[in-house]
Parts: sequence; C-alpha cells; structure tokens
Amino acid sequence: MTKKPQPAKISSEPVSSDEAVPLFAIANDLIEKYHHHLRQANIQFAWAYSWTPDDDDIRQLGKAKKVADPDRAMHGFDWIIMLNREAWEQDLSEAQRVALIDHELCHCGVVYTDDNNPKLDEHDRIVYRVRKHEYQDFADIARRHGKNAPGLVEFGESAQLELFGKEA
Repeated sequence: MTKKPQPAKISSEPVSSDEAVPLFAIANDLIEKYHHHLRQANIQFAWAYSWTPDDDDIRQLGKAKKVADPDRAMHGFDWIIMLNREAWEQDLSEAQRVALIDHELCHCGVVYTDDNNPKLDEHDRIVYRVRKHEYQDFADIARRHGKNAPGLVEFGESAQLELFGKEA
C-alpha cells in the first residue's frame, strides 16, 4: 500500500486584506515621511512562518524582496515585504513594528539616472534595487574597540547618534 502524500507545509503567504490594513497604514505613513521614492511602488506584505533562529540564535524578523521582472509583469508588485508572523504577533511592540517596517522600506531603493531622475525600464516602470545596510559588524567589535572600530563612528555621525561619551 502506498502512502498518501502529505501536503507541503506553507512557509509564507500574502497578508490577508483585513490584516494588511494596519500594515499599509504604517507603511504609507513612513513612505510619506521618509521614503518619498516609494510613493509609486506597489508593495505586498507577506507572512513568513518558517523563520526560526539560526545557529547564532538570531531570528530574522523581516525581509524586503525586489520582485523579479516576470513576476512583476504578471502580478504588478514591485516589492514583497516578508514579516515573521510569530515575532510580529507575540514579541514586537507597536513601536518595534513601525521600526521593522521602516527598516524593510530602507532596503527598497531606486536606481537613478545621471541627472538624478528615477531610471525607467522598457515598460516605463521605475527600476528598483535592494539597498544594503550602511554599517554591519559584531557587537563584540564595538564593545572591544569602540570608536576605533572601522566605520562605527562615521555611522554614528551619519545617523546623528552619540555612540561614545566625550573624552576628558
């Protein structure tokens, strides 16, 4: 007797229209305040279910995914912002949720022409790119080396943060 195949476990799915209302309210507010370049972007939110902490016990909370051209043409989305549903529902405060969506929107960049206009593709759509973090390092390096950690002071200055106390 052959075994009946088990259905595949769903690892992600689009956020339902009812659940999307507060997400889009947050995103639209952030876009109007800080991310004007995304005013024309068509963004879809999706829940991720299979994200568990990695070997370093770091749990992914979100991910901005630029939609590939064939999918963009078929579905009309420019970006999909994946959110860890378990973390969203159980662990994040409202302020942390706003910060998470803001963080993911920061990854949603635009390619610009030499005259600083958004570059358009052959279908007159804005060309997007995934922006990387400006600074990435280990907390241990910042603790051990402080202002001598390459890039850390510059990052703090650009973010208008005082990362280290004034020296005497």
